[in-house]
Amino acid sequence: MTTRLHRSIEKKLEENQPYDASQMVKTLYARACNKGSFHEAADMAFDFALKFAQKELYTIAADFGMMMVQAWENACTSNASVGEIEMDGSSAQSVQSSRAAFFSHEDRRQKIQTVLSACPPKSSKDKFKFVERAVKNSISDEVPDGDPGLHKLAGEAYLSEEEYGKAQLHLVFCGDVQLLLALLAAWKAKCYASERDLLVLRLVLVLLSMKDVATADALVREYADLDAPFVDPPLQFAYLLVEACKQQQVGFYKHIKTKYTLVLRRDPAFSECLAVIEAVCLGMEEQRGAGGGL
Repeated sequence: MTTRLHRSIEKKLEENQPYDASQMVKTLYARACNKGSFHEAADMAFDFALKFAQKELYTIAADFGMMMVQAWENACTSNASVGEIEMDGSSAQSVQSSRAAFFSHEDRRQKIQTVLSACPPKSSKDKFKFVERAVKNSISDEVPDGDPGLHKLAGEAYLSEEEYGKAQLHLVFCGDVQLLLALLAAWKAKCYASERDLLVLRLVLVLLSMKDVATADALVREYADLDAPFVDPPLQFAYLLVEACKQQQVGFYKHIKTKYTLVLRRDPAFSECLAVIEAVCLGMEEQRGAGGGL
């Protein structure tokens, strides 16, 4: 991109002609992509995302964020050099693994975070589209859930928008107990009173269904005083369930599952989570299979 064209775009912005300015950026971006200069195109989209965000043109800035991610995708697909990762046949990594490693790199995460930060809460829902796409690109056989760092960016962004359910979908992959506690605190302040005591149990069930016993254990212990005179029954069950999974005590698990039947009836989804936990944490599916074969 020449200095003259750069000045023309900035002039359009100063003259409050954002549409014309954005079309000029897209034209230059397309030219760079057509030449196979995908990294140049990505850098261009990144730079102008910040410039448009400075003018409070957040939807356009988010659109440029998506263009940045798409240019990175094209760089990977075209087998071009992607920085420290080589996409040619000499690489031992698969294309999928190389793409995931590229999107998980700190430089890409930093640029995504910068564009997200330039678009404040409630400014544009479109800003989530490019970070979600980056997360999908970071998935590989080695990291089947996607890069934890990108999940953290997405989760924090949703949390700042008070989109607590969507924030949880990402933050459970981070292993960051403090972030999960912040999510629970914010969510608890906004949800119905009848739901407050179920929030931590739901989160623990999700973590255990992912076989992340360590994070579930730390979360329960830091969330509340378990030695208090009264502990809410859902929190009691969450703690005892974690203990059962830590020690793989199937008999104890069956006991508490029966004892806390009233708690588990409060949400039909609890039974679905427990079925997964029984298989991945307690090995009960294998036991049932073995028993059926006798």
